[in-house]
Amino acid sequence: MWVWIPRYEYNYAKLESGNPRCFAYAGGTQEQPGTIDINFISGTSTTETTNYIIHPAFRDGSVTYTNNAYTTTSTYQMGGWDSEITGFWMGKFETSSLANATGTTSAVLSDPIVKPNVIARRNQTVSDQYDTLLGLDIYHGITLDSHMSKNSEWGAVAYLSQSIYGKYGNNDYSGTNKEIYVNNSSDYYTGRSMGAPNTTGSSSSVGSYQYNDELNGTGASTTGTIYGIYDMSGGSWEYQMDWLLINNTAWGSSSEKNYAGFSDAPNNHRYYGEYTSTVITNACDGLICYGQALNETQEWYNDYQIMVLPRYPWFLRGAFNATKSFAGGIFAFYGGAAGTGYNNCSSRVILI
Repeated sequence: MWVWIPRYEYNYAKLESGNPRCFAYAGGTQEQPGTIDINFISGTSTTETTNYIIHPAFRDGSVTYTNNAYTTTSTYQMGGWDSEITGFWMGKFETSSLANATGTTSAVLSDPIVKPNVIARRNQTVSDQYDTLLGLDIYHGITLDSHMSKNSEWGAVAYLSQSIYGKYGNNDYSGTNKEIYVNNSSDYYTGRSMGAPNTTGSSSSVGSYQYNDELNGTGASTTGTIYGIYDMSGGSWEYQMDWLLINNTAWGSSSEKNYAGFSDAPNNHRYYGEYTSTVITNACDGLICYGQALNETQEWYNDYQIMVLPRYPWFLRGAFNATKSFAGGIFAFYGGAAGTGYNNCSSRVILI
């Protein structure tokens, strides 16, 4: 099951003006941030409205990015594409496998699936997750351009959820319920919901509500309806295919710290991103990381946020069901992963 994310531009200046914590500039507070202004773009047009930029998740990799109202330039890009794209498909739920859908095992490399009410595939190194999702066509016998999600794509979905087109703009919810509800399944069932946006409650083995339970279940999606994307708050932490470049030990079997399991760097840079600093305000080659739900949305909804470090160079998003320990949410990120397989870490697939 998949959800289409269409090409759009967003008002970066409105967010950047409040750098580094700009919830107030979006018309809200830290606990209840305001809207992110979004305009959808037809086709692959590169024309941008004043104070808006086309979200980097849709851009050609050769695009030049800038900071501070385009006064400083940089050619740095975060896994950009070979050409402009009209949008992408994101897995509606965290990835599972046919073999472990009933919980017989949590680390299976074959038969990846994206479905509700199954147990997310976990306990895999980043390289295993990357290889599995890159080869989705092998398992299903169709031609696909698939890959493991990156922060740019996670951010594109997060920003859309906080716009008038996402749950934030859904009139079925008000106040704190505008925030995406947490998946509180301690057994890591996909598409489940606590029925509330929560950072202090307890987990349930299967989760309180299924994805199609009206309001209580659908409140855990990015639109607040059954048509949105689930498991982006709670469920399990999701590895992103983004790492800290200055670590210099993430690639290669000869590295004693190559916990991620790669024998070499992936061949195609568009499938992964690299950060050049542990400082959130200049992590993208001296710039803020546009559109990635890092600096621009720092601490929105009080979500847990820790940057990557040389010892722990891999990004995790969304938090997991143990909400007493982590303030989960779609804007949560955690740079505390070495790239190895963890019981509470899964991944998500993207189609171009």
